[in-house]
Amino acid sequence: MTNIGYKEMRKVLLIIGLMIVMVACNNPLKKSISEELTMEEVKSISKKDPLFLAFYDRYFENKCYEGFLKDKTVQVMYSDITYKRFYEYIKQVNDDDFINAIYEEAEKGWNEKFGYTEQKFDSIINYWQCYLQENAPNTYLDVEFDHAIAYNTYSDKSIKLYFKLTPKRGKLRSACFWYTIKDEKYVRASGIVYQTQAFSNPVVVADKPTHTDNTFYKDAVVNRLSNEELEKKYSFIFAIDNVKTDEDVYISRDKLYQDMPVEIKLYIKESRGELGTGANIENLLNEDKRAIIKHYIDEDYVFLDEYKTTLQNLRMEETDPLSYNFQKFIVDCKSALK
Repeated sequence: MTNIGYKEMRKVLLIIGLMIVMVACNNPLKKSISEELTMEEVKSISKKDPLFLAFYDRYFENKCYEGFLKDKTVQVMYSDITYKRFYEYIKQVNDDDFINAIYEEAEKGWNEKFGYTEQKFDSIINYWQCYLQENAPNTYLDVEFDHAIAYNTYSDKSIKLYFKLTPKRGKLRSACFWYTIKDEKYVRASGIVYQTQAFSNPVVVADKPTHTDNTFYKDAVVNRLSNEELEKKYSFIFAIDNVKTDEDVYISRDKLYQDMPVEIKLYIKESRGELGTGANIENLLNEDKRAIIKHYIDEDYVFLDEYKTTLQNLRMEETDPLSYNFQKFIVDCKSALK
């Protein structure tokens, strides 16, 4: 009886072992990614793990994977990867703890290697910003709105605007400035004024007769609002284009910009909105910043985000080189198809 019991037990264990092997062999996750899963297999896996469907849709439901199945050479390269292996890899490299650890490592490495570049970059930009502020035409001249008078013609109502010019750094031989008068919605008047005679004390100059809309005409001429009242309702914006000192030195914004290195000039103009604004301005500023740092500070410089990405790719590849390369193959292929 003992021998019979032992033999029967061996048979039972053998059957169980075979069943386990058969179940393992029938597990679709054990299949190589070079073998396409059936719809039933995808459904079966997704019932047990709902996240699998999004994973499968991203990497295997596309033209790139279809092309992979037709390319025997590429299939051989990645045939050792099972769906389970690749799925586990994707979950691991997208885990928050995995990514955060890499970013922490990257920030530490970047600060050690490039942290000083930010300080040097700021110093360079601050130097040229101060250069502009200290030498700009508006440091030589103040402009204020003084008054306006009517200037009627046969078919139009025009206005003559007067402005008060005050030298700030001694006698000036000439000056030129732009003005804009606007309310909350519209520009009501604008123009450019030249002062061609030397002056060392405040002087009032007039623009040529200018057509304005009826709103500002009524307030400034008909209703004769005070300057204080006008300044509450309108913005008077002045941009001093150039001045010439008594020593015959010509000062202009363009000339000051010409003294700057090209990359720095572009960066400052873009940061001030002088070259326009838009969705791409941040990218332009970053490219100018990169050019400045590479040219004047460190030719090996990379931005922190780029440093993070490089290290992240390295750590992903170290985790599973074969799975990393297959993922890259699919992602690069999909990008090329866009």
